[in-house]
Amino acid sequence: MDNSPRGVSRLTGRTPLSRCMALLAATAVLTSGCGGMFGGDSPAGQSGGDVLRVAIGSDPGTVDPAQLTSATGGNILWEVTQTLTTSYTPDGRVRPLLAESWQANEDSTAFTFKLRTGVSFSDGTPFTAEAVKFTMDRLTDESVKVPYRSGFANLKSTEIVNDHEVVFHLAKPNSSFPGMLGRYIAGILSPTSVKLPGNSYENIATPIGTGPYTVTEYRRASKILLARNERYWGDKPGFPAMEWQIVPEASSREALIKAGNVDVVVAPPPSDLASLKADRNLQVLTGEGTNLIYGGINMVGANQKALKDVRVRQALNLAIDRQGIIDNVLFGLGDPARSPAPPALANACETGDYGYDPARAKALLKEAGAEGITVKLTAPTGRYMQDFKAAQAIAGNLTQVGVKVEGPTTSDWSTYIKDVLVDVRKAGFDIGILGAAPPYPDASETLAQTTSDQIAPNGLNFAGWVNKEFDAAVAKGRAAADPAKQAAAYCEAEKLLWNDAPWLFLWTERTFAVARADVGGLSILPTGVIYLDGAARRQSTP
Repeated sequence: MDNSPRGVSRLTGRTPLSRCMALLAATAVLTSGCGGMFGGDSPAGQSGGDVLRVAIGSDPGTVDPAQLTSATGGNILWEVTQTLTTSYTPDGRVRPLLAESWQANEDSTAFTFKLRTGVSFSDGTPFTAEAVKFTMDRLTDESVKVPYRSGFANLKSTEIVNDHEVVFHLAKPNSSFPGMLGRYIAGILSPTSVKLPGNSYENIATPIGTGPYTVTEYRRASKILLARNERYWGDKPGFPAMEWQIVPEASSREALIKAGNVDVVVAPPPSDLASLKADRNLQVLTGEGTNLIYGGINMVGANQKALKDVRVRQALNLAIDRQGIIDNVLFGLGDPARSPAPPALANACETGDYGYDPARAKALLKEAGAEGITVKLTAPTGRYMQDFKAAQAIAGNLTQVGVKVEGPTTSDWSTYIKDVLVDVRKAGFDIGILGAAPPYPDASETLAQTTSDQIAPNGLNFAGWVNKEFDAAVAKGRAAADPAKQAAAYCEAEKLLWNDAPWLFLWTERTFAVARADVGGLSILPTGVIYLDGAARRQSTP
């Protein structure tokens, strides 16, 4: 078995750690002696030297793995806090990372994990079963805010056998549990983290992990700075430092990379895809996506009793010109949804096609006595491809079938997600745009986040949807050890979700990023995560 970090080999010939970065790694404090090392001061067109500079569209809102709500935040924290397993690999396969191996009992209610030896946290604390138990206990403790607690709520206890062996005991069978341990929220933290100034058991502001980097500074809505972890157990990464810049406007991110002031840009303007491909100083990374963009329809709030009627929800789906929005707003970088789970996911099955049928939408609204209803629409800015512009197009489609739309309103991601994941009875919207991007490529993750026990604020089911048949199908899939039985159960669940339509099923984003041509070893995963493990500065631009 390939036991290299995250299942892939790294490039050799690493750049030595500079004296300034050694100071940063030791003190976690920026000093004036570092000059312009962390970006903003590099002349236009110049490379960033020892710093890999990445521009992203949204602030993760936290650097506590348990509290993360976005793949963007996961992309950053994967460099800091590693997981027992991982699918953060080009092929998306679940592999061991901090674990060496695992074994399930007959009914998948207990999993014994052997842990990697010779690993330490960035503060020198040895990685042992104590840290695994500490991390998992936080994920299941109601005193800790865990928006993506789905699945871990099934974790009954974590038993320490010895320093390098643990047993996870589940309340209900879940054959997918090893893959779930690769979710970014399960990044293993050192128990000593709680002793750092500004940290507490309930909230980690400075995470101490086993990854190739450490967090040196987090400036909200501005940037996150990482320094290379000199205690890292694997091959040292190619860059002594990373700088993640939060730049909400796609055009501004594009201007930064064209000027040479950043090295990688996530989600640049899709309208400029052709010109970006033609620029010899840049490289364009594209791929099939797993992020389903949808509109959660609040069926619990007091604003719209009409939304409780399945005919109304189906009418709203029939009103959306998905292909038109993909062509004219997303510039072709999307695929119309034909299932709650994109085809790139394991256990996905095609469930139907709402198509674009405004006449049928009007007829259903009339049949349900919901002509002229008013809905409040909201969407983030800078989190998904053309997110606010797409929401404006959706509003236009709904208006064309007689629905009155208030909004769309918008805000930055960290503000938006707090406003969306509230008690559904108190939500200030009727339809909220979100992405269902599972942390590992399996439809079971998307489905598990939609069951009735995950209704906001306890989870991501902010539609307040309850369907006991759906819950039972998801549970059946999780309990099945036979892959064919798993797939059949999950397909049944997908069809129930599709037909009951608690979502506007919109499109799957195609992944899209741009990098400077002098940075090698990059790829983009179906989840939209930029694969940085092999990143290194090329000696000369091809």
